[in-house]
Amino acid sequence: MYKGRNWARTVLAVFGGLRLLSLPIVLIGLTGALLVIGVLQLPLLMGAIVTMFLPAANAWFRPRQPGF
Repeated sequence: MYKGRNWARTVLAVFGGLRLLSLPIVLIGLTGALLVIGVLQLPLLMGAIVTMFLPAANAWFRPRQPGF
């Protein structure tokens, strides 16, 4: 993502989405501090995925010409 590669954004969105789908199942078996960390992951992960596809981020991932 650092170099503006669109495939990296896609891969991170897919793995993040899979994590979001599996997190409720994982949370069932957790207790204590691990449960708190798992619950905090939900909004952070959703925010990261949404932020990767905002217009400002789209400009970063737009193909550039060499030298610019």
